[in-house]
Amino acid sequence: MMTNVKVQKWGNSQGIRISKEILAELNLLHLDEINFELSVKDGRIELHPVNNLSFLEQLFIGYDSTEKPEMVDWDDEPPTGKEFW
Repeated sequence: MMTNVKVQKWGNSQGIRISKEILAELNLLHLDEINFELSVKDGRIELHPVNNLSFLEQLFIGYDSTEKPEMVDWDDEPPTGKEFW
């Protein structure tokens, strides 16, 4: 897909915009945060996604769903403050 882009100033940086058609092809939405490895090869800018798990997916890395936590019966615990049962 050939497209014409213009380099624009964004704050103290320079940037280009990516068309919504390309974003749709990549399954990206407005305000999605993703990590890219950026390189320049033979006059081309290459972006490669790196570890683009959602925040929730990152929280569950290494989680074993078969491991069950120890159950605590809170009715057997004495009150620790001004609460009453």
